Amino acid sequence: MVNQVIGQLQTVIDPELLVNVVDLGLIYGVDIDDEGNCLVTMTLTTAGCPLNDYLNREIRQAVSQLAAIRGRTV
Repeated sequence: MVNQVIGQLQTVIDPELLVNVVDLGLIYGVDIDDEGNCLVTMTLTTAGCPLNDYLNREIRQAVSQLAAIRGRTV
């Protein structure tokens, strides 16, 4: 399931760099619990990055497309 989440995260493109968040190396980890909750640990390209809210929203949307993710994505 983690590989499927990573696959979904590859669809999330940084609009300034035009590269996905996985290939940029922004994703540090993906954890999924037994209830289908997913925790994506990531960093931003710069401190105070103005894309924080945008990237969080796009990541939640991408990961929530997976049927096995039934709970909260943060």
